Amino acid sequence: RNLATLAKVFPDLAGSLDPSQLQGRAATRWATPDRLPAAGPTVQAGLWVLSGFGSRGFSLAPLLAEHVAALALGAPSPLARHLSALTHPQRPALRSGQGTAD
Repeated sequence: RNLATLAKVFPDLAGSLDPSQLQGRAATRWATPDRLPAAGPTVQAGLWVLSGFGSRGFSLAPLLAEHVAALALGAPSPLARHLSALTHPQRPALRSGQGTAD
């Protein structure tokens, strides 16, 4: 299908390609339902998570890694409290009053 689309727009380029020499690759990016990353403590004591970046990992991972490290060490986080709450892994339960924000 990609070659057919290419042939419509750039027929010379499509004609110069050997389909047997082409390779493909697919990847997925994990994202949370609200599209905000998960960074902080899990319900299992001593287990921390830093995940769910979707397409924003490159820009958010360094800051949120520092945030999770600070939380784990009991140091001040670089995030304001309201921003920390947005990335808390248990935020759905916290919003509904079913969890605790350790």
